[in-house]
Amino acid sequence: MKTNENIKIDGVLSEKEWANAPSVSDFKIVKPYLGRFPSENTEINILYSEEFIFFSGLIKEKKSDIVANIMSQGKEITEDDYIFILLDTFNDKRNGYWFAINPNGVRNEGLVENNSRIIPEWDGRWEAATQINEDSWSFEMKIPLNIMSSKKGELVDWGFNVTRYRAKKREESRWQSISQNEERYSPASIGTLFGLNFYKSAKKWEARSAISVSSIDTSTSDAKYEFKPSLDFIYNIDSSNKAIVTLNTDFSAVEVDNRVVNDEQYSTFFPEKRDFFLEDAGVFEFGGLNGNIGILTANGMPFHSRKIGLDSTGRPEDIDVGVKISGRNDNFSYGLLGVRVDHEDRPGAKNLMVGRLSYQIDDTHQIGTIATYGDPTTDDSNNVIGIDYIYRSNNLFGNNIINVNTWFQHSNSAASPSSDKDIAYGFMVELPNDKFYTRLGLSEVQDNFNPGLGFIARTGIRQYTTDFAYKWRFKDQFIESFSSSLYSTHFTSVDNKFVSSETYLNLVEVDNHAGDSIQLSFSNHRDRLAQGFPLFNKLFVEEGYYSDTRYWLTVATAKHRKFSSVISYVTGERYGGDYERFSLSVDVLKLLKTNVSVYYSNLSMTVNDKNEEVNLARIKSTTSFAYNLSLSNTIQYDDLSKSLGINSRFHWELNPGNSFYVVLNYGANYEEDQFDYSNKSITAKYSTYF
Repeated sequence: MKTNENIKIDGVLSEKEWANAPSVSDFKIVKPYLGRFPSENTEINILYSEEFIFFSGLIKEKKSDIVANIMSQGKEITEDDYIFILLDTFNDKRNGYWFAINPNGVRNEGLVENNSRIIPEWDGRWEAATQINEDSWSFEMKIPLNIMSSKKGELVDWGFNVTRYRAKKREESRWQSISQNEERYSPASIGTLFGLNFYKSAKKWEARSAISVSSIDTSTSDAKYEFKPSLDFIYNIDSSNKAIVTLNTDFSAVEVDNRVVNDEQYSTFFPEKRDFFLEDAGVFEFGGLNGNIGILTANGMPFHSRKIGLDSTGRPEDIDVGVKISGRNDNFSYGLLGVRVDHEDRPGAKNLMVGRLSYQIDDTHQIGTIATYGDPTTDDSNNVIGIDYIYRSNNLFGNNIINVNTWFQHSNSAASPSSDKDIAYGFMVELPNDKFYTRLGLSEVQDNFNPGLGFIARTGIRQYTTDFAYKWRFKDQFIESFSSSLYSTHFTSVDNKFVSSETYLNLVEVDNHAGDSIQLSFSNHRDRLAQGFPLFNKLFVEEGYYSDTRYWLTVATAKHRKFSSVISYVTGERYGGDYERFSLSVDVLKLLKTNVSVYYSNLSMTVNDKNEEVNLARIKSTTSFAYNLSLSNTIQYDDLSKSLGINSRFHWELNPGNSFYVVLNYGANYEEDQFDYSNKSITAKYSTYF
């Protein structure tokens, strides 16, 4: 129902408009007991105006049974009670936006792209408030229409669904899409908001600006002070198309990555976190190469925006100017991105560009093309062109899902030693269903394929993937599910000579209804190394053939509890020597308004009779002074780099889109039995929309 009133967002459903608003309340359980009716009622109301869409809800639950451990904006609420609203603003059954809220009023949001990838890093500007009562909790949401690309006009239809999660019972119920094969973020089978009447154009111009002041000090140079203004212009061409210009982009408030210990010879994949690149990020996704399963689905990506803004050593560098134009028109979607980067480690600036165009033939078929230009790590010329085809249906043998991706790419790089062996291609068919899962894939990345703006872990290989998994679900018993799986990847050279293989047999994984689990696995790695490589600081793996077996045991307790932990132990062989790895993570929630997470791992490897141990420790804490005022700290140390890193981030959200940050970074190296600082900085930053 359309309203001309500006609803006050306070979590109290006192406005008379809510009493007459359309509502949905006929929810059914999806997990763990498919098709049953929930024991507690959920009622969601919907209103909209020319500028906003509003949702409210009355969520029945005893106060003592409500799980609401997360108290700070921006933190994941997936282990709390929450309401999750999905909007398919083009009603194309593939893409959408989701908005979630827990009883503390903590907001989460994200993008859904091609029914296969969620992007929780996307940061939308919307308001919400909640109130907890003795027998229920209630919420109100106010979502600006101009933060979403959408179909607008007279009497348009949007896809729509609502999911409720009750953490204590691990119960997921939905209004529509009552299938365990479909995830809550899938728009494929959701309901519809009919007859929306949006005829007023979105605000044409918006801007987001930021000002930061920094003090930077390193052990090799004198302290310096930086004043850095940055500005983004957003031009809404219409409701479906927009252009963004970013000037002097500042990423100083982006959260720090978790350190990892990589015990292989291949690159580690890290996701994008920066707002400018996350805006309409899914438009640039190609061939299902999105990294959502790590390197397995990332090798050969033609475009990975994380590559932009890093110098040849991987350190951040300034982006002078960036331009992005993206949108959807009828069945076409497109994206154009151009960035000019100023290199600190070499003279001159670098222009980088990517373009993507896709056409949705119908609800199941999509074709597309992509082109990139430039390589931020070198001054050599580089370009890539590719084509892809995507098929998705949720009607295989009833309500089962099937995904098919196929793609082909060609690169042209001045850094390559020759002009041949510079293509990559792949094919994958996947049945990602709850009870039975399988994936079969083939890809080839030739020796000289070099996507300057993409991600490469291995070249000169063919990759064969065979995955199977089966899950048994139990009703009204202590055990909720029992599953077994086999994941196998086989690598050869492009002329079919064996290179390596990885096989993981998950013998048993048992989950109970409380959320505790135990997993016992077996793995085998085979490698034929044409040349040796250094590993860590002391080890060197010689060329030759290796066949190694490892055994895995993981025990985890439910994350919704005030105290939870995950313990993992791996023992066996790697590269012909002993391998042993132990890791422990502990989460303590609501300790004096502070959530604390501690992680520790110890890895011991012996190669050619030489042993090396690598320890990694990480402590994270978030103290919530109010729902919009928090202090987050991350302390990390590993004795591979022998470096200590401290990141403290004070965040005050004045209102959605307007924030004040103070970020402290401190680094120190451990030498001669003491820590000597290597760098320290403090940055104050204010960002706002207008």
